[in-house]
Amino acid sequence: GFDEQLDEQRRAFLYMPLMHSEDLEHQRRCVALFELNGPEGSLKAARQHRDIVERFGRFPHRNDVLGRESTAAERDYLARDDAFRG
Repeated sequence: GFDEQLDEQRRAFLYMPLMHSEDLEHQRRCVALFELNGPEGSLKAARQHRDIVERFGRFPHRNDVLGRESTAAERDYLARDDAFRG
């Protein structure tokens, strides 16, 4: 309930670690929190992040910097103009 005591901007900042986690349960919690208490723009971003982690199990745009091999599906996704690149 601490988050409900904060203004919208600070509440969104509080939820950011969940949005940037590659753990799907964190992503789902983030979306649920933004649905209850967050600004619409942040909710849209939270859903986008969740959808990427649901699809790939991680954020493909981090693969190079983390030394991870990208799958063919991740490479195809990252080649798209509308891909999220961080």
